[in-house]
Amino acid sequence: MIHGDLSTSERIANEIESWYQSVEKALVVADRRVKERENLSVPYYPKVLLPSSRRDLIRMLNWKVWCMRYHINLETLLTILLQWQQKNRAGTNRKELTLGISVAVLTSVAARQVVEEAVTRMYPSGENQEADLSPASPPPLSFDYDSLDEMNQEYSKAMLQRHKAGAIQPLYRRPWRRA
Repeated sequence: MIHGDLSTSERIANEIESWYQSVEKALVVADRRVKERENLSVPYYPKVLLPSSRRDLIRMLNWKVWCMRYHINLETLLTILLQWQQKNRAGTNRKELTLGISVAVLTSVAARQVVEEAVTRMYPSGENQEADLSPASPPPLSFDYDSLDEMNQEYSKAMLQRHKAGAIQPLYRRPWRRA
């Protein structure tokens, strides 16, 4: 379907449903990461249960904003939040995977601050932002050259264009790593 055919409320409902499915998949990955770090057995969950009230679904959209703001993926975000609340999390049933704690707690201001601090610890130089801002692939170069000099000139032009476009940043080294 084209977005022009859907009303605004239908598009929002589709976006929420899509995000809900993404959260279900990411929860499985995040739970596995947390249990592997604690050397616990990783069970297979045939069913993933998430809160489905409208208020909780809208609160889960905060995670989408946080993923964009902090330049991390949803699995990393949920891993941070589950580790933070591991001691308060309810025991999980072997047949179903749940958050184990309310969505309101996991989308609170305190949770956002925990995510900010964890991202700062994980990426002290802002590597996550640089990776998000860099282009996905280098410009294509053709290999129909008659000589090595011609290929070097073409490569130099392409790299100069990328540098002018801001895709290549000068290498920053921390003061204690300088020789």
